[in-house]
Amino acid sequence: MDDMEILKVISELPGVESSVLGDADGGLIDALDEPDGEATAAVAGFTTHKLSEAGEILGLGALESVNVQSSRAGSAVIHTGRCLLTLRLASKSPAPGLEERVRGIIEGSSESTDA
Repeated sequence: MDDMEILKVISELPGVESSVLGDADGGLIDALDEPDGEATAAVAGFTTHKLSEAGEILGLGALESVNVQSSRAGSAVIHTGRCLLTLRLASKSPAPGLEERVRGIIEGSSESTDA
């Protein structure tokens, strides 16, 4: 699966309104249903970089994901190993098991391209 196909599958998961794929430096790779994918990728890159630094100082290990909640909505940033996936959520918090399902989709797509 290419990046856009992955985003389409992920955007169909319950509670996901949009998805943005970016690199660790905040560069946009691809986006689906997100009006400003470039800004979203940039903010995700910067935020995860700073949180990773804080995690190192606190001895927490590698950053895997970040969930951000406001009074109106939620967002999840998942580090996939090769990139950052930012999801805009329909509710303030991700549906149970969302991160595991997303990781399964991404891992399944990389296995099919490795074959």
